[in-house]
Amino acid sequence: MSITLYKNAHIIQGNQHASMIENGAIIVDEKGVIMYVGATSNMPEDSYDKVIELNNAYVMPGLINTHAHYFNSGKPMNNFPEALVRLSEWFLTTWIGKIYLKNVYRRNYRTAVNAGITTVRDTGSFYYNDISCRDYYIKKSKKKPRKRQIGPRIIACGRMITATGGHGYYFPDRRVADNPWDDRKAVRETIIHEVDQIKICNTEGVSDATFIGEAGKVSMTVEEIAAACSDAHSRNKLVATHCESTEGLVRALLGGVDTIEHGAEIPPEMIPLFLHNPLALRGYTCLVPTLSAFFIPDLEHKLKPTEANHVIIENTKIIGESIKAGFITALKNAIPIGVGNDASVPRVTHYDLYKELLYMQKFSNLTNQALIHMATAGNAQILDVAQITGSLEVGKSADFMVLDHNPLEDLHHLYKPRHVVARGNFIKKPKFKVYKKV
Repeated sequence: MSITLYKNAHIIQGNQHASMIENGAIIVDEKGVIMYVGATSNMPEDSYDKVIELNNAYVMPGLINTHAHYFNSGKPMNNFPEALVRLSEWFLTTWIGKIYLKNVYRRNYRTAVNAGITTVRDTGSFYYNDISCRDYYIKKSKKKPRKRQIGPRIIACGRMITATGGHGYYFPDRRVADNPWDDRKAVRETIIHEVDQIKICNTEGVSDATFIGEAGKVSMTVEEIAAACSDAHSRNKLVATHCESTEGLVRALLGGVDTIEHGAEIPPEMIPLFLHNPLALRGYTCLVPTLSAFFIPDLEHKLKPTEANHVIIENTKIIGESIKAGFITALKNAIPIGVGNDASVPRVTHYDLYKELLYMQKFSNLTNQALIHMATAGNAQILDVAQITGSLEVGKSADFMVLDHNPLEDLHHLYKPRHVVARGNFIKKPKFKVYKKV
């Protein structure tokens, strides 16, 4: 990389109350770090290796997805026979299957970054592909990478930790733990793979529920959750938990988790524990509601009328309404809220994170500026990377996207950016595959 000047743009820095910089410029050094952001008229006089004219486009920080999985694209899928599912799981354990899976991960990460999502948290991967891809992109970003080698910044959680029969138990790769000491061991085994954060599952989920009402059933005790959190926190690792019921939420808070993924209705007496949680690593707990996974338009008519799909549809409705209520309560009580869409769920793709913002706006009175702040600087704070990315400031990584129209006027403009810059790497013509019937 070399010193690059991006000039003549309207710049949204990502800070909630900052005004837009008109006729602005951004200078990025050879390491992909921002040297200057401000008015074009005030930029330092210097010679630049590359000058990119933005012609009054809109620039804003790259989006951050706090909850996604990359073993699947999120395209519509049919229900497959049990025998075929088991055969697929076996295939992924073979060396050919693992090569195939690694390519799936890289393709999905590329989709994200080409959609302007420059940082992601992989909240549960298979065979630690999130870690291998994270390290691959870090290595390539230090050189002049080809387009196919540019990926997002990855916050890796490695494989999920669950209980026997819990959410993810039937996944091809997961760690099962059924008592506090085993949960501690599971955390330690995960950390030695150099994960950034820990992911546990303390309730059942919609995707693997076998009857209506099973999703959200608790699968970990407070003692088990506390043991996992204690061991992770002693190593300075945040803990995220899959949680889809009020009872699960209460247990997670009492156990000291740092982020509750999905969520549920929040009892009034639990609100103070979100804001001041003595067992959480940073003294508070955040909520990541992932509304996109539960409010898929016209889902009932998109799935075949089978008993299995009926269970999925009804559980999705039940859990979705509970998560929506939790989101509204969190918003009213200043509980930190992260933006993540649970990409990989069928019909929730790696290129449509902006839809999560639309759902949040639908269920609240949040402004576009507030939502953009949540999806950039706010998410960076929740993921503990605010010192690196999330806003356009001197000294931070050059992670931003260039849009043809103003997203402060319409959030739909976040879809299909003109250019993307990830860790200083310029993607001139970002492209990704769009799936029909999503």
